[in-house]
Amino acid sequence: MQTDKENIEIDESNNITQDSNKTLFEFSRQIEAYLNGVGINKYEKSQSSDYKIIGRGGSAIVYKATLQGQVFALKNLNNNLSMSDESFKKIRRESDYIILLKLLYGIHHPNIIKFNGILEDPQMGITLVLQHAEDGNLRDYLQKKHVDGLYKILWAELIKIATEITIGLTYLHSKDIIHRDLHSKNILINDGKALIADFGNQKI
Repeated sequence: MQTDKENIEIDESNNITQDSNKTLFEFSRQIEAYLNGVGINKYEKSQSSDYKIIGRGGSAIVYKATLQGQVFALKNLNNNLSMSDESFKKIRRESDYIILLKLLYGIHHPNIIKFNGILEDPQMGITLVLQHAEDGNLRDYLQKKHVDGLYKILWAELIKIATEITIGLTYLHSKDIIHRDLHSKNILINDGKALIADFGNQKI
């Protein structure tokens, strides 16, 4: 597959890995400046409303929000996280994730979460605008089906989910992309369809 990988570089001339005073906010400004130059959709903070936290991790917070009249998932990188030690490794994976999203920007596959662009806000730092999956991740989805010690779900639906995950992975592999962190929390369910998400540990 012909990709832009050869042309994608994060400027590390300021020795980010060596400076423990660097924060993700400074690092994300650098990434956002790069993304601004490669034709990815950009949204203004003023266009968004109705924020609700739906996920939180060590390096990001995910919101459900309305943007231009549509519901999206907004993944905001933690601006105050130190850029040292293990924290930096997590952020480095996030930068790789953003690079991969650039590669995936033109991909429209029914079993891969859609990346729609970035939300610009000087105070928040870089925020990814992603497709929102109404039914959450696969782990929570299956847990809701667990009633009185039994899973109230048909085998036909389980087979459908497994098949859609396989189809999505096959498509990624055809593009020379390996996920490397596939588990039930990285599979989202929307309108009965399985979507592969969170490429934080991808390999291209």
